[in-house]
Amino acid sequence: MNIHISNISPDVTDSDVQALFSPFGKIESVEVIRNIHTGESMGYAFVVMALEEEANNAITTLDATSWMGKEVTVTKAKRQNWQRKPRRPSFQRSPR
Repeated sequence: MNIHISNISPDVTDSDVQALFSPFGKIESVEVIRNIHTGESMGYAFVVMALEEEANNAITTLDATSWMGKEVTVTKAKRQNWQRKPRRPSFQRSPR
């Protein structure tokens, strides 16, 4: 199950998120979303957990808790795959 964590501290790393969620079960992947140009955190992250029951337990336990100085929101992600989709052809650059 894909989990969305928002309102995270700008200092949070993938390892920090991994450490926060690892007590709840097997983690398949973690990604703190960063600005493509500056590398700064965008304030949210995704965690993919192997078992839905473990993911639901993590969501219930961690939602609206204080972590690294911020009250985080932890929810089931709306999209199961957060990887960027290719842009529609009309938005792609045309050769000059």
